[in-house]
Amino acid sequence: MTYEHFVYSPDVDTVAGAYQQAGYVVAVHDGLVLVYSDYTEDHRAVIQAITAEHGATYDGGGMYVGPLPHSTDN
Repeated sequence: MTYEHFVYSPDVDTVAGAYQQAGYVVAVHDGLVLVYSDYTEDHRAVIQAITAEHGATYDGGGMYVGPLPHSTDN
């Protein structure tokens, strides 16, 4: 199942671009960067690292959503 991580940033375009460069599917909505991945500790660690690198905030919040076509954890 795909997880939607909520990342807060005043510069959503830059942060979204960083996640896209790392291979993640993202969306921007109301000051949030929504990052989609399988829900694993490896993905959470990468998301936390990119967040910290760009001065954004990720508190682990998010929700499960429908599987993405590339998801391996359906």
